[in-house]
Amino acid sequence: MTVAELLRAKNLRVTPQREAIAEILLTHGHLTVDSLYAFLTETHPSISLATVYKNIKDMVEKGFVMEVSLPNQKSLFEIHKESHVHTHCRCCGALTDIHYNPLELAGDIATLLGDSFSPDSAQLVFQGICNTCKNTQK
Repeated sequence: MTVAELLRAKNLRVTPQREAIAEILLTHGHLTVDSLYAFLTETHPSISLATVYKNIKDMVEKGFVMEVSLPNQKSLFEIHKESHVHTHCRCCGALTDIHYNPLELAGDIATLLGDSFSPDSAQLVFQGICNTCKNTQK
């Protein structure tokens, strides 16, 4: 599928800015708005930071882009794909996708809460130190 088709599938109007945002996120993933803006200005020098924020907000609302929240850091954004969890290294900041659906825990959550809650989405980030950083600290 082309980027334009992916945007249309999420009921997003196809614009050059949105296509460029999607292309950069597909290529680089896990970017802050500031980093995304820096990439965008290389090919779209007249784009404003406000335009990037507005488009990211719209893309998150439509489920095309996913926001990854990390403690004490700016949010990161990636193209929304199948449900997965992340690992985040506190030393180098590396963020890695782990292909595990966090909703598999939904049954346990419902049991703990006595079926008073029905989860339909989840975001899970494991924090720690990656092997590269661990090995350099020895």
